[in-house]
Amino acid sequence: MTFRAVIAGLFGGLLVLSGLFFFKHYFYGDKAILAPSATQDAKTAEVAQSIYPSMEADWALHKIEAPLAEYMEEVDEEELISVVLIMDRQISNEEKARLFDRIDETERAQKSDEKRRTLINDLKRISRADQSLIANYLHDLESAQVVAQVRPLWIVNVIGVKAPKDIIRRLTAFRNIDSIHLDIPRPVKGANAWGVDQVRADQVWNLAPTGYTGDGVIVGILDTGVDYNHSDLSDRMWINTAEDIDGDMTFTAADNNGIDDDGNGFIDDVIGWNFSGTGNNDPIDAQGHGTHVAGTVAGDGTGGTITGVAPAAQIMALRESNTIALSTEQECWAGMQYALDNGADIVNFSSGWLDSWFPAYNTWRTAVNNLMDGGVLFVTIAHNDSNTTGSPNNVRTPGRVPLAVTVGATDNADAIGLFSNNGPVTWQTVAPSFDYPWPPGLLKPDVTAPGVDVNSTVLGGGYSGDTWNGTSMAAPHAAGVAALLLEKDPTLSPYELKFLLEETALELGAAGPDNVYGWGRVDALDAANYVIDSTNYDLSVTGTSAVWANSDIWVDNDDDGSPDTPVALTNNHLYARIRNTGGEVVSNVEVKFYYADVSTLGISGFDPNGDGDPADGNFTYIGSYRVPTLGPAGSDHAEAIALANWSIPVPTGDHWCVGIGIVADSPPNTVEVDTSNNSGFKNFFNIITSSSTFAFNIQPLPQNLSAPFGVEILKRNLPQEAIVELIVDKNYEERLFARNEGFSRVKEPLLNDSMKPMGEEYFKVLENEIPDARYRIDSDRAVLRQIVSPKGEPFPVKLLVTIPEEVKAHEEMTIIINTIDMEGRAIGGIGLNVIH
Repeated sequence: MTFRAVIAGLFGGLLVLSGLFFFKHYFYGDKAILAPSATQDAKTAEVAQSIYPSMEADWALHKIEAPLAEYMEEVDEEELISVVLIMDRQISNEEKARLFDRIDETERAQKSDEKRRTLINDLKRISRADQSLIANYLHDLESAQVVAQVRPLWIVNVIGVKAPKDIIRRLTAFRNIDSIHLDIPRPVKGANAWGVDQVRADQVWNLAPTGYTGDGVIVGILDTGVDYNHSDLSDRMWINTAEDIDGDMTFTAADNNGIDDDGNGFIDDVIGWNFSGTGNNDPIDAQGHGTHVAGTVAGDGTGGTITGVAPAAQIMALRESNTIALSTEQECWAGMQYALDNGADIVNFSSGWLDSWFPAYNTWRTAVNNLMDGGVLFVTIAHNDSNTTGSPNNVRTPGRVPLAVTVGATDNADAIGLFSNNGPVTWQTVAPSFDYPWPPGLLKPDVTAPGVDVNSTVLGGGYSGDTWNGTSMAAPHAAGVAALLLEKDPTLSPYELKFLLEETALELGAAGPDNVYGWGRVDALDAANYVIDSTNYDLSVTGTSAVWANSDIWVDNDDDGSPDTPVALTNNHLYARIRNTGGEVVSNVEVKFYYADVSTLGISGFDPNGDGDPADGNFTYIGSYRVPTLGPAGSDHAEAIALANWSIPVPTGDHWCVGIGIVADSPPNTVEVDTSNNSGFKNFFNIITSSSTFAFNIQPLPQNLSAPFGVEILKRNLPQEAIVELIVDKNYEERLFARNEGFSRVKEPLLNDSMKPMGEEYFKVLENEIPDARYRIDSDRAVLRQIVSPKGEPFPVKLLVTIPEEVKAHEEMTIIINTIDMEGRAIGGIGLNVIH
């Protein structure tokens, strides 16, 4: 072990021995380093002891992700490695919902601004609480030149740093660090685009009586920087007026007063920020890529050619690449964070990470979700690898993020660019998401846009001519269209913008959305003319046939479109179709899948609290699938199909039912008023006529086990000749049948005197010995009322169906058994497919 490593180990040990001790200096090689300072009160000591490394710590080296561990083996001890410390706490959708619930119903635009401020404040609060002591520790090491470029972020709860191997190992002992991620610069850029006329942006500029050019909309260009001196971009730059010292609405040397005039943590950030390396306030383009992207969004034609889809939009320059277009993930997250905190409406990010570089998938997903929930549309690319990686891994990160608007590239004849990556994508192996199983995976790209032989602004002035190719140039076309829509209606949420881009896209390729063109090529004119109904959304998983034969829930293990029978100990593909029958766009809808073995379910517990989610019933959770966008009723987005992998363990029986619940988080949505149709159920079990009985329990209401309740039995599609009988223990007969409708007591078949030529006394004895009573269901509905179980215990019963062999049976014969409350409302139940 090196002297450096020994001293670093002693530092951790001195912090906690029998108690917690604070000291001012320790030695690291030949450098004296100031240790973290803290007040001596008990609370600070408690917090510090909970997160600082101790000599007794069991080194948590498993926190070092595999690519970083391999990289560390290849470099010298002294080399500084760029890493990201990912904290173990990220804000959840439930926490966001609680935050936004406190916001009063005000004007939509005002409410949107308040949501953004509220979310930002809470993200900052969480990161300060989790990161402060670790950040202090790293800043002290940075001051001593042991580590470099310490970058705490709050859009995702992470800290970036360049550190030597022994410090990285030491960091694993901080208890609230979940993992340490390798974040070395990668060549993530692609090439660029052309087609203002192709997307019909010019027709939106000239709409009567009011045209739209993106005026007042701020688009963050997260890229290699922007040539803000270009004639077509100089008047299009966003100006941070508090830092524009001379008030000339341009970025000049006179603005560099060395003071953070607006208090946002960045000094002299007049037009944005350069996040590459150590960072500075000059986001000038060092490579040309970002200038071309910016010109496609907002080039105003001063030099002779209008290249911008939204030529009156404002460009916030967010440079995240060094001079050779290499980027780290934390630089990009820092740019997204700046955009959220400083008023951007859209972020265009024409970059992406290959799977072979092991990007921080879930951190990207969290960053994009937080950006969108905060009111900023995130537009990115599918990338230009010509599908060489193979499905489902062609689309790069963050293009694979479900909520991102991911864009592919087309040419001037609307043919797909040969380089443009196809979907689908999957998250089935990414913890903790484990969703979008493949096949079929998640549709990507979402849309396409002009990206072959594109003309736009270039570094140093002038235009590229029709020469640049790539999804990098397709994305800013989509971002520009979104800017036009936001000028027309500034209250549109990022999710509504995503819907409009997809819903109104010109369909190309195979019918319907596909993994080559997505929903089609963006069309600014159709998007601007589309009106979203303001009526509340209404989610539904209601089947198109009887509920227990629900055609909206099915198993298809070979994904050929034909339903299959579920098989235990097999990875079944469980599908569900959901709908929006209302007017609003609803996004990020979580479809929850559950199943139950009937022996554990009885006939109650589907959704006892009536919130549309069977989670509170007697079901086992399978998994979730999030639908990125569900459009209004009548739109092409009004229906969606969700999928979960259902691995059925060996059951106590062989009768399963599946429950589906739909939850729409707030944010990003409003609150759904009616959740009564947000759940659906499907039975995957049968009763074979004349040869088997189905045993189940009649159970009290789960909310109040001693309360009176009822049971209804419904026959669906059974022939008139069918005999359905309920067989009950005579000990429970009086309590169950005290008040009944549609039942008639029948003689036990063993008491048929034509079968047994025995005397009368024999039948009396036999009748007393038979433990069960039999009741025939005389009509299509029979009801037991006012059932009471004083101790909340279930009543075991059996069901028997008999159909004469010569009778032709219906294909969809079903018996439904529901628990009902005193008002006759079904609380839960089971269904049986009748097999003849």
